[in-house]
Amino acid sequence: MTRKTILIFVGLWLATTIYIVLLPTRHYTPDAVNNLQFIEDQNEFELWHSQHLLAQWPAYWTYQLAGGTLRAWQAMSIAHALMAGAAVGVVYLTALRLTLSQRISIGTALVLWFSYGFWHYQSDPDIYSAGYLAVALLLLAFTYYLQGPNLRRALWLGLAGSLALLMHQLSIELGGLMGLALIWFAWQRSVSGYAWRHVTIYAVLCALPTLVLYVIGWQGANRYLVGIGGEPLTFLGFALRYFGAASSGAATWGVSLGLNTLPTAAYTFLLSWTLPPLREELSLWSMLPPVMLLAGLALFAVHALFVLR
Repeated sequence: MTRKTILIFVGLWLATTIYIVLLPTRHYTPDAVNNLQFIEDQNEFELWHSQHLLAQWPAYWTYQLAGGTLRAWQAMSIAHALMAGAAVGVVYLTALRLTLSQRISIGTALVLWFSYGFWHYQSDPDIYSAGYLAVALLLLAFTYYLQGPNLRRALWLGLAGSLALLMHQLSIELGGLMGLALIWFAWQRSVSGYAWRHVTIYAVLCALPTLVLYVIGWQGANRYLVGIGGEPLTFLGFALRYFGAASSGAATWGVSLGLNTLPTAAYTFLLSWTLPPLREELSLWSMLPPVMLLAGLALFAVHALFVLR
């Protein structure tokens, strides 16, 4: 990584962080307000939220480090602004790996930075900043792996997949598509360096750290429940407690999502990736297996169908 690249990365990170801090949203979602209360109450049951197991902890740690000098909304704003800046910087690095063009890479990062969906969800005291950063890191790891598959990059890809899953269960969609891509490459054996052992490494590293931390979260949540006189949950009851069906027009997540709960920020993130393919020399996209592209289109179509219903 050149000095120029490092300076641009740091500049995008800091500029985005300042932008988010100085121009916060003034409309907080009910979930966001609840999250702030959970942090100030040190509600371990809700902090170990099984749908996004680790996503609230950066804000909680910031709140604790402040030693009572900050309210939860201030601590979360700082933590989320830093993660938002890092996400924009990582998008820049990934686009640079794909295009080898500073201009296109900076433009890709700016599309994400100045989009309404990104700004709103990064400045809202909710859990999406951690999810954005985790997905950005996963895409960067996947890009590195595609450009030079080896054991070390397979390890990093698996760890990035696990981090994304721990930040939000919805990341299983993207992580699953990447798993399909690795299986396709191993099956075809048409690209040097791809092997079944990489598929195994990716699967194990996605699953094992995720499982271990879910067990830790389950124990922490039950410890809090017992402490307030509640009944402990089974592990499956804890892990799957937000997989219920829609109730009174409000859904958890999945194909039952309505317009009011659709994570539009995710599509804003994908929109920022419309610039790299404009680069004629970008041959990496042709390496993606048809099964991954078709699965991605099918996933988008399912979400679009339920938005328009």
